[in-house]
Amino acid sequence: MNLIDCKLSIIIVSYNTKGLTDNCIASIYKSILNYSFEIIVVDNHSTDGSVEMIREKYPSVILVENTTNFLFAIANNQGAKIARGEFLLLLNSDTLVSGDNLQKWFRFLARYLIR
Repeated sequence: MNLIDCKLSIIIVSYNTKGLTDNCIASIYKSILNYSFEIIVVDNHSTDGSVEMIREKYPSVILVENTTNFLFAIANNQGAKIARGEFLLLLNSDTLVSGDNLQKWFRFLARYLIR
């Protein structure tokens, strides 16, 4: 995917939430979204195998591995700095995306916010 093609950058901050992050990412890939997207996970020095799980199961996910816990806001900013999407979605690692909710969100943006 090149820079022009990416519509949405989904940024997830992870800190020892291996199972939750796994479920979150899986739900994004299962969702219905007719726009190009990237997933960026910023890991705040997890010790529960989160980084290894992401590398193994989701090689297309952009992974930022912090050597210390920079906390939630700083980690989101790290993800935003490398994001290539036209829009950013900050998603908590305990979020599950269902059905076409991302698609509905985009329709809302297009209708009310994008001019």
